Amino acid sequence: MPRVSEVQQARTYIQHALEAARETGNRSHEAEILNNLGELAHHVGDPATALKHHRQALAITRATGELLGQATAHNHLGDCFHDLDQPHHAHRHREIALALHHDLGMALALPIGLINESGDGFGVG
Repeated sequence: MPRVSEVQQARTYIQHALEAARETGNRSHEAEILNNLGELAHHVGDPATALKHHRQALAITRATGELLGQATAHNHLGDCFHDLDQPHHAHRHREIALALHHDLGMALALPIGLINESGDGFGVG
């Protein structure tokens, strides 16, 4: 696990990037950066903050119609819910992410999340 100072430094850099994206009105980058903040929070064991950031990213990508961004946010939400031992919510978000990847012609891009969820290699559990 990274040292606290490394995490704080990463969070500071990401927060500056988020401010810049917001100042320039770049909603796509804002969503990507929110997902990065969510991943950082998830990595250090702060699921509530991770969920908040991923939900914000999902809201932006829904508003802008970015399907890949929506798929990414749903996949990250699935990871968070999996770690919170909420398999129903995890599975729902991962199924949505998989469907969005399929719609984008990227059907093979995500099955690993469903495999990790169930442990049986088929995403059924």
